[in-house]
This record gives sequence, structure tokens and C-alpha cells, in this order.
Amino acid sequence: MKKKYKIFTIFAGLIIFFTIGVYFIKQDVDNEWARKIKDNIPFVVKKYLKKTIFYIPSELRDYKKLKNKYESVDGENTENYLNYIKYRNKFEEGTFKQKQVSTKNNIYLIDEYILPFYVDESLADNNPKGYLELIENYILIIFGSGKSIIIDKDELTKNNFQYTELKNNIFLQNLFNSEIKWSGIKDIRIDLDKIYISLTKEISKSCYNTGLFVGDVNTNFLNFKDLKISNECINSDQTYKSHPSFKAFAGYQTGGRIQTNKNSIFLTIGDYNRWDKPQDEKSIFGKILMINKNTNNVDIISKGHRNQQGLYLINEDLIITTEHGPKGGDEINLLKLNEKKIINYGWPKSSYGDHYDSVPKSRNINKIAPVKKSHKKYGYEEPIHYFKDSIGISEIIKNNFSDGNSYFVTSLKNKKIYDIVFDKNFMNPKIRETINIEARIRDIIYDPNLHVYYIYTEGVSPKLNVLKKIN
Repeated sequence: MKKKYKIFTIFAGLIIFFTIGVYFIKQDVDNEWARKIKDNIPFVVKKYLKKTIFYIPSELRDYKKLKNKYESVDGENTENYLNYIKYRNKFEEGTFKQKQVSTKNNIYLIDEYILPFYVDESLADNNPKGYLELIENYILIIFGSGKSIIIDKDELTKNNFQYTELKNNIFLQNLFNSEIKWSGIKDIRIDLDKIYISLTKEISKSCYNTGLFVGDVNTNFLNFKDLKISNECINSDQTYKSHPSFKAFAGYQTGGRIQTNKNSIFLTIGDYNRWDKPQDEKSIFGKILMINKNTNNVDIISKGHRNQQGLYLINEDLIITTEHGPKGGDEINLLKLNEKKIINYGWPKSSYGDHYDSVPKSRNINKIAPVKKSHKKYGYEEPIHYFKDSIGISEIIKNNFSDGNSYFVTSLKNKKIYDIVFDKNFMNPKIRETINIEARIRDIIYDPNLHVYYIYTEGVSPKLNVLKKIN
């Protein structure tokens, strides 16, 4: 009995000694009591204890110190970098450069102008993304931060870059946090006397969706109101119950492209990486929505989408879309508006891409998102074209430089425009040529009056590019 008591006493004493030791290790120099005890322990003893009994607590303390120091330096570096690009952009805004690009079939001329995307109010608002539209005799650009400008087209034809900042109420509403890199404006669309805008919207604390706003076309001030198409949102901290170690959220997969016709607005909503949503007809995520202009009634017209970054209305019956695959498998899809059922494009059950290496290869994940390599075989709509290797697909638009059934498909990753030709039934796709823009292409619009394309490219200093065919 005495032996057991002695062992227990020794064991309890060691636990107490270890607990007190860990407590002292965690204290900083401001704790006078802990400092006095540390200072009176011989150096050799302290060194021995740190390398043996208190090795792990000591290493954890040093790691925490290094982490805090890194975060402090990283924060300073980020602020310095943002200041650098802001003042660089102020200095370079409007800078003009012209280059010629030759393909196997054509010669193109590209005029480049550095855009004033900087915002004085907040460094976090210096967002290099942006979207284009034509408004009266101006090019309208709304940057990811919500800052908007109009550029005089007549002056631009003389290589004279003149712009005016066009105030709007997006900043005033605090609809998104600019410090979150994936948040912000996702597209703009002018339809007669109305302008539509999509953006990431925080519905509740850390819970987001892609919202749609509308305002009257005005070259003095843009006043947007929320169409409030849905309050469904996805929490940025959410995980799958079946695999809680895998975070089921990606804010970059938002969709947000807008098109319109006489009666409706069409809006793409990405899946935000929630794989259980695209096949759920009760959810707006992973869908293309049709919103009635008069009633704001929302209908789902297609499902099974991941992140639709391109949308073009061919006619009243057809829409062509582009969509990011996961690791490869970027798609071009054709949507028939006269179908009475919701068309299913398969994600995440089918895809010609593969999961990223970060996705756990578990039975439960494979049940939710097996990414099978056929669509038709499993009852889904096949893409009319797909890229085996990802190009970072973005917008799609009719190629008005050509008389055939061809479309310009832009890319972020590959920094090119792909001229893709289809037959009259949108079959037998062929990449006729690529135009190397040498920058991430976020948006492209066509000017029928000047017969040119305006292209928005991202970078440290984003640019407006004017694309002309010269042969």
C-alpha cells in the first residue's frame, strides 16, 4: 500500500511540476513572478529541461512567436505592396501601348490603356478585376471594388484616354468586405434604360450568395437597388458531415454572369464548392436562373453547374455558356430556352476534369462527387466542347470578325482568345486559331459601331484593350 502511495505521490508531483513548468514557459517578460523564478534557475538546468521534459512546450512557444512575427511582417508587406500598386497605378493611368498580333489566319491590332482602378479610401478596395459595358457614347467599367468610370469613345479613337469617375451607391451599402479577395462585383449588363449588376452578398454572418441589383442608366450617378432574388446562403466555415476535415466552401466559385432578353434576366450562380447543391432543385447554387423583369419571379432553367464564367444569348431560344471545370475539363454548354424541363449538366456527378489533389479520396466524397467521365451515359447533358486541360475559361461572345458560326472564348489562365467554330447545329467544334493577349482576360464586349472588341485584362495594372482586325 505504501509503495502504491509513493508511486502515486511521485506521479502527481511530476504532473504538478510539468504543469507549472508549461505555465512559466508560456509567460512573457511582463509577468514579474514568472520572470524572477526563470532568472534564478541555473542556465544549465533550464537548457536541460527545455531539451527533455519541456521540449514540446518550448518548441510550441517558439513556433507561436515565429508565427506572430511572420504575420506581423506579412501584414506590413501586404500594406506596402498595396500602397505600391496604388501609387504605381496613379502614375501610369492612361498609359498607351500598341501591339500587333499575328495568327495563322489573321493579323490583329491591340491598343492597350492602363486603367485607374485604385481607390483612395481603402487599400483593400484596390481590386484588379473589372467588367465592361457600353453606355451611350462611353465605355462603362465597374471594378471589383465597386468603383466605376466612363471612358469617352470618341477620344479613345484618337488614342486620347479620357475618363470620368461615375459615382454609385455600392460603396455606401457595405454589401461585401473588400478585404476578402474573392468578394466584390461579378458582372454588369445594360439592357435599354436599365443596368444590372451582380456581386457577392453577405446574407448573414459569414454566409454568402450571389446577389442581383438593378439601377437606371445614368452618366452622373448609378443608384442600385437589390432585387432580392434569394436569401439562401452558404457559410464559409461549413464542412461536410461525412468528411468534416474537408472545408466545403470556395468563394471564387460564384458565377455571376448576366444576360437579358425582352422579358427576362439570366444569371449564373456557382456552387461555392458545395457539391450537394448543384443537383438540388430547391437550391439556387450551381444553377442558371431566369428572373422575370416585371414580377422578379425566379425560375431555375438549368442545374449541375460548377462555376459558369461566360454567358451569351444567341437568340430568344439559345444561350451558350462557359464553365470552369475542377482540375481540367472546362466546358462550353448550349442551353435551349424552349425546353420545358430543367436541363442537367451533371456537376459534380460528371465532369471531364478531376478533383484537385487537396480533395480527400474517401468513399463518402466519391459518393457526393464521383466526376464520372461521361455525361450522356449517366443521363446528363454533354458539353458541346470541353478543354481537357484547364484554360481558366471566362467569357464567350460571337466572333463578329467572321461570317461563320464562330465564337470568341476568353481565358484567364492561358491569357488567350480561342476562336472556336461550330457547324449550324453547334456540333463538330474546331479551334480555328488563338489570339495571344498575354494577360488574364476577365471580360470582353463588342462595339458594333466601331467594329472592335473591348477587352478587360487583369494584372498589377489592369488594362482596357481595343482589339481590331486589320486584314
